[in-house]
Order: sequence, then C-alpha cells, then structure tokens
Amino acid sequence: MRYILSLTRCCTYNCEFCAVDAHYNDSVGGCADLATKEQAAGRELGPAQWCDIVAKILHSNPNTEFDLSGGDCLSLPWVYKDLIPFIIEKTQNPKQVAITATAKSLVAWLDADIHQSRAGYPGAIHLTYDGYRPYSSENIALVPQVHRLGIEVHVECPLTVENCHVEGAHLIYNALRDAGIPEVLLMSYFPVGRGGDSSQFGTLTPTEDNYRMTISEFMRLEKHYPDGPKIKVQCALKGLLPGGNGGVPCKMGDDTWCIMPDGTLLTCPWAYGLGGSPLDAAFVAGNALKDEVGEWRASGRESRNHLRRKYPRQCVIKAYTADVLDGSSRSKKSAA
Repeated sequence: MRYILSLTRCCTYNCEFCAVDAHYNDSVGGCADLATKEQAAGRELGPAQWCDIVAKILHSNPNTEFDLSGGDCLSLPWVYKDLIPFIIEKTQNPKQVAITATAKSLVAWLDADIHQSRAGYPGAIHLTYDGYRPYSSENIALVPQVHRLGIEVHVECPLTVENCHVEGAHLIYNALRDAGIPEVLLMSYFPVGRGGDSSQFGTLTPTEDNYRMTISEFMRLEKHYPDGPKIKVQCALKGLLPGGNGGVPCKMGDDTWCIMPDGTLLTCPWAYGLGGSPLDAAFVAGNALKDEVGEWRASGRESRNHLRRKYPRQCVIKAYTADVLDGSSRSKKSAA
C-alpha cells in the first residue's frame, strides 16, 4: 500500500505543464510563507493534521509506504523537522518514507542538515530528470551530496515529444549512469493540472510509436550496461512494452492513493484539475482527515470499478482526459 501525500501546492518552480497546477514562488522561504497562508485560509493542512492522517493509515496497515510530495514539500521546514521523524518513529523503517523534491528545496534542506539527526532522514529522494529542462541538471548535480547521507536517489523521467526519441534515451540514460542512479521510472505525459490545456496536450504528447521506440531503447541500454540504472515503466505505459498485450495494469484506488493538500483523497495521483481541484468527482474517495480508512477504501473501490468498466484495459486518467478533450473539440465545432 502506497500513499502519495501532496502536502502543498506551493512550489519553487513554475512548469508550464505542472500536474497539480502549483502556486509559484521562486524562493524556498517565499514558498514556505505562501504555504502558511494557504493553511491559515483552510486550503491546506498543517503538520499536526498530517500526523493524524499518517497515524490513521498506519493503524490500518503498518507496512504502508509514504511518498511526500507537492508542490515543493521540502521547502516547508515542518516536513523535515516534524513529519518525517514522526513517520519514521511510527514505522521504525526509513525505507517506508520517500520525498519528491526539487533542487532548490534540497539545497535548503542539505544546508540545514547539520541541525538534523539521522532519525529524520527518509529512505529515498525522488528527483525529476528529463534531460531537457534546467531543473534536470540542477537536480542531478545534488546526487553526490544526498548519497553521502546514505539516502537512495531514484529518478522519474516524464517523456514528452522533447525527449521521447532514441537520442533522448541515450542522453538521459548516460547522464543517470554517470550519476550512479540505481533506477529510473519512465513516465507518460498526462494532460492534467496546467497540462490539461488542449494546445499543450497536442504539443507535448508523444505518439504511441515514439513511446514504444524510446522505451525499447532504454531497455536495450539497460541490458548493455549492467552497472547502469534499472528501467521501470509507469503503469500507464506498460501496455506499450515490447511483447505486451496492450492492457494497462492500473493500480488506481487499489495499491496507490493520493491525498491532496486539503485532505481530499484521490484514487489516482494524477487526478488533478485546475486550481487545486480534483479532475472529477469520480476520482474522489473521501477526506483522509475526516473519514476512516475503511470508508474511503470502500468508496474508492466502487468508483474504481465503475471507471474500469467504462475504460477497460486502459489508463483511466488518460482515457478520461481524452474523452473530455474530444468532447470539448466537438462542442467547439458545433458552436462554429
């Protein structure tokens, strides 16, 4: 069981296709101040509330793994001062905690590390590297410092038209191999959050043939370099694997859940719309602060089964957004 805790929408980067439609502030301190204002307005939960949620989840399943994310959650000092030590104390296993962070907040955390004990170290840091945008080089430059703390670094690589080709696979794989990264997760482009704009969707989404070609090249490189990173493929892309049967092993509302900054519980971490709202009520299983685990699991199971019947053997998020985009296109044509 894995829960992605989206602790804040505030972020130190302003990506044009941000999946959570984050609030932007270019400094770590400014991002933390913005998050404090969001908490005061009741739009985001505070550290005590997140600790309550974690305790509730662990009481139901002590082996649950947590991925602390955002926005840029590590820019909030209470995340590493309070929440991470709380989870580690409860689980007695740092490997049950990972952080998805950016270079800016990682630098601030590393600078503050002299004030921290090993009890506050997560088991892994997840970084984004696409080999194209400036954050890629900024993120990967910090890997040696994180490794010196004994923390694993895993990389997530979103594939867009900019890097979804043979040359992109070589550039990315070799850079990650040189950095000593043990594994990389190849990810689909999702038209959600700010990326849900139809013009961006058409501009950034690779074709299925390009996905297949690029994934195959990554897997060839993995075989060629035994010391290089292992290739993992996101569930949304597994239907395109060589020898695959075209089906997608969706984990929505089953093994993987997402809790939004205000406690809203999503059956899929990609079910974000604009303005910090869920993509659709069909993906909402309840509220993690107010509801009990059994309630949201039952609700999530019902919505999951409904959506899987509607979109059999598909990534439900991609199928749903394609329906929405297609419907919007038909409406514009009718109006014309």
